[in-house]
Amino acid sequence: MVFLFDLIGLGGFIKALKIIFLAISITPCLTFADNTVIDFDGKNPVKPALFHDDAQNESRETPQPSKEEAYCVKKAFILDENGVLKELKPDRSWIDERGRRANEYNKLPQSSMSWSLYCQNQTGQQWAAKETYSYAYPSGGHSHFDPPGPALKVTDIQLGSTEPPSSAYKEKPSPFGLPTMLSNTTYYYWELIPEFSTKIMEVFEPYGGCEKSQVDYLNVMVSGLAKMAPGRNYILYNSEEAAEHHPESHYGTQSLIDVLVGISDEYKSAIPDASPIEINDMSLPWGGLFDLDMTWVTSPANHEMHRCGNQADIRKIKIPDENRRKFIEIACKKTKFLLSEEPPYYHIATSRQINYIEMSRLFYCRPPKLEEGKYIQCCKDDGTIDEATIESCVK
Repeated sequence: MVFLFDLIGLGGFIKALKIIFLAISITPCLTFADNTVIDFDGKNPVKPALFHDDAQNESRETPQPSKEEAYCVKKAFILDENGVLKELKPDRSWIDERGRRANEYNKLPQSSMSWSLYCQNQTGQQWAAKETYSYAYPSGGHSHFDPPGPALKVTDIQLGSTEPPSSAYKEKPSPFGLPTMLSNTTYYYWELIPEFSTKIMEVFEPYGGCEKSQVDYLNVMVSGLAKMAPGRNYILYNSEEAAEHHPESHYGTQSLIDVLVGISDEYKSAIPDASPIEINDMSLPWGGLFDLDMTWVTSPANHEMHRCGNQADIRKIKIPDENRRKFIEIACKKTKFLLSEEPPYYHIATSRQINYIEMSRLFYCRPPKLEEGKYIQCCKDDGTIDEATIESCVK
């Protein structure tokens, strides 16, 4: 260094230092400007962490946490003719304006059904639910609201699908809660359908480990009933007071309607100067309990029958005593079943077969073959007058 200083002098020494400094400062700039790495130790070059390959990052998908949506399913079941539980498919199904699954079912009054509940949730989170229900009384032909219809009778939830004893059904006012349940496990509860006809709206709202509400509509009804039209030889009678609470009381099966028209026509033909017979209560539009006292339950003041469109009352007081034997003769020939009742009515019934296991047990829609208390059977099984009771039937 001393030799170099003596050789070039002070000015030359300073110029040499500037050249060396400039060379050192330019080299790394050129090196990193073209995104290369100097391989000082002879190993493969490694890209410095200081730089990011934006094109590569744009093509890479951002990781998302995996999530399987939890959902809840509520299904209806009934017992078939062999007592085996089978799924009851809805008569109609759609998505309502709130985005809920909506199902519609037709169920016979006073029958039973089961609901299964299942929540699929991979996290295993527990869940519970709330059930809210309401009645649309006019659908079944009822225009009375005080007192309201009784609370639904349902059982507690259970793991098995076997129907519990009748004592397990308890009234539960709306809304009622379903307790905490495990995910990925099927539960059941049973519901007793009311004996009066109506439309029941049931809203099922799960929460916790499951979501998605569901609404089910139960048309509690005897299907296939028709309104009897006015005719020449009969009058459809409904008192003003009765019409206020049950405005439509002349519904029946086509078989019953045909029988009533046939009886009235033959009666008029046999006694031309007779007044038209007066047909009082038949069934409500959807059948079911015809609660004259507006209490929603069977009672001595209500019709014990008139539930399935196969029975009708004829106003006995409007048939003169001298014409009653002829009327009974005609009715027995056409129906083989005629009751004389007190207060004074003739009660006509036609047979009706219902393909429901519940009804075959309850004999819900079959005319009673009885002769006790206020009922007197006027016909023999062969369709002729029962002479042993005719005197009581006429008076």
